[in-house]
Amino acid sequence: MQPRQEELKRPDIHLRGEPGDYTIRGFSELYSIYLKNGQSASYYFAWALCGVGVVVGLLGVYALIVRPSEIRYLVSTGPSLFQYIQAYAMHLTWMGCALFGISTSLLSVYATVDPETFLGAAYNLITADGQAAAGKVQIEYLGGDTFSITPITEEASPPTPAS
Repeated sequence: MQPRQEELKRPDIHLRGEPGDYTIRGFSELYSIYLKNGQSASYYFAWALCGVGVVVGLLGVYALIVRPSEIRYLVSTGPSLFQYIQAYAMHLTWMGCALFGISTSLLSVYATVDPETFLGAAYNLITADGQAAAGKVQIEYLGGDTFSITPITEEASPPTPAS
């Protein structure tokens, strides 16, 4: 159990109080592994679902536009596929929109993140006073293992005149 906990521990990065460039050894290798593993089968399934949703939704909208007021068919043969599409055009439109919505939700879950966000998720950023730096720093990726990290200062707002 102990080795598993060591794997989950995020390394600490202690920040200076002033803006500066930081070299984080091993970041580019870790980020490239993340990018390789990030494009899973679920990600491609979400894109396929998005395509199906768009096609079904457009088919439904097209059938709504060109649909006749009556659909006639022989009782012995039943309606054709195109007649079913015309009869259930609104249902197809809603189904296409629902599939598209589900796929965009899945895509947002499986989307890859930029290096700045990955740094904040994979490492513990600690300010000079020993607190977590979440939301207190501005991070800019410079390439390789180098980042420019600037502390965000909270400037006091000017006093408002009393009326």
